[in-house]
Amino acid sequence: MREEAETTKIHLTRKDYLILVCWMENPANVAIIHDCEMKTAVGAKTTKPDAFKRLAEHLHKTTKTPGLKRKPLTAESMKRRWNTYKSKFTRTLNAKRSETGMGLTQKELKAGISIPAK
Repeated sequence: MREEAETTKIHLTRKDYLILVCWMENPANVAIIHDCEMKTAVGAKTTKPDAFKRLAEHLHKTTKTPGLKRKPLTAESMKRRWNTYKSKFTRTLNAKRSETGMGLTQKELKAGISIPAK
């Protein structure tokens, strides 16, 4: 439990998140993490915990963050961090898509609300 607490205190940097996103750009990695894995002809199926463990190991090898270089994240910790990052990204992307640049959302424009009325 103490080891888990030590690794959760480490904050990921922008470069660390870039490493995670680049790893996720590989279609095979995305398929494993997001349950759309295609059937493989030969070999054992990779499970989600194994995939998150590989992601944590990849981050450990490529990061320059001192705390992460000393001790890699666990698969569970990596899963929590990735899911948090993904949900924040999705929320931001949806907000960005709904904005018109005039201070009104698409929903407000359809409702007939004008800029002076807001």
